[in-house]
Amino acid sequence: MDIVGYSVAFLLRQGLDFVSLAYQFCNDSGWILVNTAKSVLSGICVRKYIIKTMKNFELKIPPIALVVIVAVMMWFVGWVTEGFLLSDSVRMFLLGLFLLAGVSIGLAGVKSFRQAQTTVNPMTPEAASSLVSSGIFQRTRNPMYVGMALCLTGWGLFLANFYALGGVIGFIVYMTRFQIIPEERALTAHFGIDFESYRKQVPRWL
Repeated sequence: MDIVGYSVAFLLRQGLDFVSLAYQFCNDSGWILVNTAKSVLSGICVRKYIIKTMKNFELKIPPIALVVIVAVMMWFVGWVTEGFLLSDSVRMFLLGLFLLAGVSIGLAGVKSFRQAQTTVNPMTPEAASSLVSSGIFQRTRNPMYVGMALCLTGWGLFLANFYALGGVIGFIVYMTRFQIIPEERALTAHFGIDFESYRKQVPRWL
């Protein structure tokens, strides 16, 4: 009888220990799940906030103004950092060469817009009355921006500073995200399959 009693007591104790462990496991798992859910939700909220914040910068800075801002920043970087050796004559030649190329390509884009009688205002792409795909636009979808990037490249070479030339990369990245992509979104909504077909055939930059 004592043996039976001890056996029952042992089994009950083991059962209670199992229940206790299960309860603790559930609590721990619940805690982990709750915190995981919180982390996921926080990540989603942060991502949405970042996307919303980035959208606030879309089509806000006129490209010409951005060129001036970047050019000033490049000059400052070239002033505070050491550049590479380049003679004054070579610097002037490279500046003139890239400025000539950049201005020529940019003006070719403006000319095509004028001929198509559509807006050249980069801040209101939805106001475009026609899809321009002739002339320089057969080579690049954004000739004016390519021209600006070339002018900045010439400026960076004139400054003879590798760090300053990084401003060209920054310009291209900013323009792509906050100017060109919103423009493409507006043109897709406006011209539909025609713009999609054009976008597949012609590069965004070069």
